[in-house]
Amino acid sequence: MTIAIVDTSILCELLAVPGESQQHLAALRMFEDRVRSDEEMLLPLPVLLETGNHIAQATAGDARRRCAETFVSFGRLALAGNSPFRTTPFPSREEVASRLTGFVEDAPRGLGLVDRMLVALWEAQRSLAPRRRVYIGSKDQHLRGFDSVP
Repeated sequence: MTIAIVDTSILCELLAVPGESQQHLAALRMFEDRVRSDEEMLLPLPVLLETGNHIAQATAGDARRRCAETFVSFGRLALAGNSPFRTTPFPSREEVASRLTGFVEDAPRGLGLVDRMLVALWEAQRSLAPRRRVYIGSKDQHLRGFDSVP
């Protein structure tokens, strides 16, 4: 079985966030295929928060409100364990401090703080499940290379 760590760019596509989603239907089809293949989808809570920020900053008023309503329902289902997504806990203070190390060097390459947390989660999942494929699902080029096939 495969483990997918969902990035903000993918969640924005799935939720059709105004101004952040250009391939909503293709993302939905891919998501449905992954659910059918019994892929384990991890939703880091920082990704959920970052997606909420993208929705709040969208300029399309009515579309923003509808998306916010969808987001709240989605988030509640995921947090309650009633969706295909399994939420991961917030990083500890120590983990955040660790991710700050190296951030100055990574920021110019487009690797943000949440991205660094996703990479740390990817590394941890690879150690926990060495015989499973683990990847970060993202539209961002700098995250697409994080894919381990046993």
